[in-house]
Amino acid sequence: MIRKRLFMNMVKTVAICFLFVTGVQTQQIEGVINVTAVKGYEAILQCEAPGKGSNKPVQFQVNKEDNNTMIAIYNPPVNKILNSSYKPRATLEVTEKSVTIIIKEAQESDKGWYSCQIHTFPGGKVVQKIYLHIKDYLPNSPSSRRGVIIGIGVFAALVLIGAVFMFLFCAHQRKDRVYIPKQVNIIVKNSQYSENKWTSGNNDRTTSNEHSEDTYEDYLIMSHG
Repeated sequence: MIRKRLFMNMVKTVAICFLFVTGVQTQQIEGVINVTAVKGYEAILQCEAPGKGSNKPVQFQVNKEDNNTMIAIYNPPVNKILNSSYKPRATLEVTEKSVTIIIKEAQESDKGWYSCQIHTFPGGKVVQKIYLHIKDYLPNSPSSRRGVIIGIGVFAALVLIGAVFMFLFCAHQRKDRVYIPKQVNIIVKNSQYSENKWTSGNNDRTTSNEHSEDTYEDYLIMSHG
């Protein structure tokens, strides 16, 4: 069993060396794989061998292009290596046709370009490009929707409070403008009415004294006379 594994590994090594020596043309898969992750949550980077039955993947290598760091190497079906700097917060999952790197807590430094080099036999080397976006939150995530709802609720409450204060202010201004002048007018009118009435009464008494033959003063004079 051990000899069989050693023989298979030797065959794969020879195949890889043959690919490099013969200079098989590198194939670039069209398009870029865009991956978006939330800061502090999982980021999943997956590269998969092309679905050609005649090409068998013999090696996967994932690099971070920003700093030219090798993250993982996998030689199907058993040999897999994960960079020690990623081990505390990343895992490597493999199949015979794919490699998946799961970053448990994505950070801003994880953002950027990744390349996945897939060596196949006899097809040659295929390179896949992955760009990892790191966001504070996803636009359609429950947390973002909750934030929008809270914001709308706070705004509506402020508008309602402002409307109530405006209504009370307008009502107070209207009361001062409409009712107080009427009371003043009534007082002025009553004062004028009382003054006119008092003047009229005096005039009536004066008139009656002028036309009367006997007054109280005359009566006193006559009594003492």
